[in-house]
Order: sequence, then C-alpha cells, then structure tokens
Amino acid sequence: MKSNLIQRKLAVTSLMFAILIVPIAAISQTQIKMPKNKYKVQDDVKIGAQASTEVEKQFPILNDGDATRYIERVGARLVSAIPTQFRQTAFEYRFKLVNASDINAFALPGGPMYVNRGMIESARNEGEMAGVMAHEIYEAGAQLGAMGAAAWMTKYSREYETQADVLGARIMADAGYDPRDLANMFKTISAQGGGGGPEWLSSHPDPGNRFEKINKEATFLDVSSNPTKLTRDFERVQARLRAMPKAMTMAEIQKRSQTTSNPTASGKYSANIAYPSTRVRSYSGGNWVRMNVPSNWREFPSENAVQFAPDGAFGDQGITHGVMLGTFKSQNANLNNGTQEYVNGILQANAYLRQRNNFQRAYVAGRQGYSTVLAGRSPVTNRNEVVTVYTTQLSSGELFYLVTVVPEAEAVRYDNAFRNILGSLRLSE
Repeated sequence: MKSNLIQRKLAVTSLMFAILIVPIAAISQTQIKMPKNKYKVQDDVKIGAQASTEVEKQFPILNDGDATRYIERVGARLVSAIPTQFRQTAFEYRFKLVNASDINAFALPGGPMYVNRGMIESARNEGEMAGVMAHEIYEAGAQLGAMGAAAWMTKYSREYETQADVLGARIMADAGYDPRDLANMFKTISAQGGGGGPEWLSSHPDPGNRFEKINKEATFLDVSSNPTKLTRDFERVQARLRAMPKAMTMAEIQKRSQTTSNPTASGKYSANIAYPSTRVRSYSGGNWVRMNVPSNWREFPSENAVQFAPDGAFGDQGITHGVMLGTFKSQNANLNNGTQEYVNGILQANAYLRQRNNFQRAYVAGRQGYSTVLAGRSPVTNRNEVVTVYTTQLSSGELFYLVTVVPEAEAVRYDNAFRNILGSLRLSE
C-alpha cells in the first residue's frame, strides 16, 4: 500500500540523515595529533622512572595517606577516560603530591604525575583540579615530559598547549567532569599570578583565547547534565591541606637544595637499630659548643649544624633516631617568635608532623629557652615519631636549637641518652 511505501521512504531518509549528522559532529571536534617521538614506549617508561626518582629527591613529597589516596582515585578515573588512540598499556600512571605552594602540576614520560598542594588549595572544586591533571595526561601520554627535576619548569609550545587543552577537555567529559572547569581553573591560575604571572603559565603558555577555546570545545562534547563538581572528598582534603603550615614555593625549595646538602643521604635505613650506648664520647664544635653523645652514634656535620644517629637510622630523608643541633638566623629578635619560625620550618619540610603542645619554658645549656613536642607517622619507619625541639638565643641574636628524634614506641629507651646530652651541653660564645 502507499502508506507503507511512504513509511519506508521516511525511514530510509531518517537513516541517511543520521548517518550524515554523526560525521559532522565528530568533525566539529578539534582533531588531535600525537607528536612524533624518537623513543620507544619502553624507553619512555624507563626514563620517566629515573626522572621520578630525581624529582622526589629534590622536592618534598607530601606523605599524607588520605590526600594521596584521593588524588590517586581522581587520577585513575581520568586515565580510564583516555581515548583509545592515546592509551599506552605500558605506561605506569601514578600520582603524588608535592608540598609546594605554587599552583602547579607536571607529568613525566611513562606516567608519573605530580600535583602541587597549592593546586588543590586554590581550586574551587574537584573539576578544576581534575582539569589540570587531565591536561597533564596529554603531556605524559605524548611523551612531552621533561627529564629530571627540571620537569616543573619545562616550557611547552603553544601548539602542544592547545592539543593538551583539547585532549584534557575530552578526557574530562568522558570521565564525568565539566570541561568548562578546566577553563575556569586557567582563569584562577592567571588571576593568582599577579603581574609577574604564575609559575604554571610560564611553562604552559596561553596559546591564545584559551578560556574561549576550551568552552567552545565543550559544546562539541557529550558533557554530563550532572557533572562532578564539589565533592565531600575534595572539601575534606582541601581543608586538611589548608590547615597545614604554609608550604614553600618550588623556587624556594630548589634554592634551598642548591645551598644545602644532606649529609645523611648515603645511609640506608634499617628496622634493627642499636639502642644508645651507655658509653659516651665528647663532641666539640667550633670551640663554642660541647656535649657528650653515645659512643655508637655517628656524626654528620654540615654548615651551621650537626646530626648524630646510630647505624640504620639515617638516609636520604634524614634521621629516624638521634639528635640534631645548630644555629638558625631568625627574622625575629624575640625568642618566642624566632622559635615559632624555626618550628614552622620543620613542619613545612615534614608535613606529617603536628605540634602537640604550646611552648614550654626550659633551660638549655643553663640559659632560658623553650621546648615543644612535634609528632606524626614517619614515612620512613611507618611508625609514630616524636620530635622534641629545644631552643635558646645566642648573644648574636641567632637561635640555637637542639632537636631529638625517636619513634614513640622507643622513647623510653632513648630518654636517658637525650637527658645526658642536654645535661652535658655547654655553649661558650
């Protein structure tokens, strides 16, 4: 019948229209090309792993289990949304936090990615943070990551930045986020950079009309009507990070690493540490500081400081058992304020520690001073660690400090040794 013929014609016409409309939508999306790479995938993975080791020696990794697990979950969600043509099964994606205040993130070949604490603290929601991570996935997947600890300051071309923005937007949409949050994060980064421009934009230059281009790209993508925005996990982790002592910038961290060295770095940590010997030896430093230390502790001098620790208790992350002492040039002439400044420096460098109590008055080498206790789970021993800080002021205005370090479970075993050290301490200036 004619009615059936008309229906068949309409059906065929609709089918042809559908076939035509799909390619048009696909063409509307910006096409992404994988840059040429002279290295094999396996070489990238190896190079990235070596560079990761270098990065983690130079920059302080935030050893906070809750925060790390959170970015790992977000990272895994983004990785699962990488388009098939950009996936590398040999890549080992892993995500860590750097205890730095810059709004920054960077990736290495083969998958390692580092997210600055400042990035999470500045983002307004999880989508903004995830957007920068998605952007960096392109630079890891396209083997654009820099070698070694210089990765955070490597400058990418504007063409690569456009490609990374487009792929980042696509990954976000497929992972259930709103690509417009990536555009919004770039506005936040630019606004917080001030006149000099933030560190992230100096290495990731604006290819031009970045905000508008990302928002336009979002119109061609299948964005969820209810994308992930402000989550409870994000709010909890952000509040946790903001409550920590203020972090240094990456430039400040790098400058410090260039001017100071770690004298204990050659050691190897052990689970079996000998208890302090009851026999002591005399230490004299600079003809102005003298004290007795256990005879089985090794000495690690550096500029304006010295550390003592038994074998197995020192390595590239400092000491787990022992004593540190030295001088500190404070910006404050007041002993209380100077002590707080010094303690804040310890907390910045060791984000796992928390100050347990207010300053207590103490006598250090017969002088008035202060003491306070810091504590937290050590990333080296995975045990609760107790750090006691003693300070007094020298006639030069500098702060003298003596710091004891020991796992809480062994504190009783070290109590006499620490008391003997403090009791024998003499300052002659």
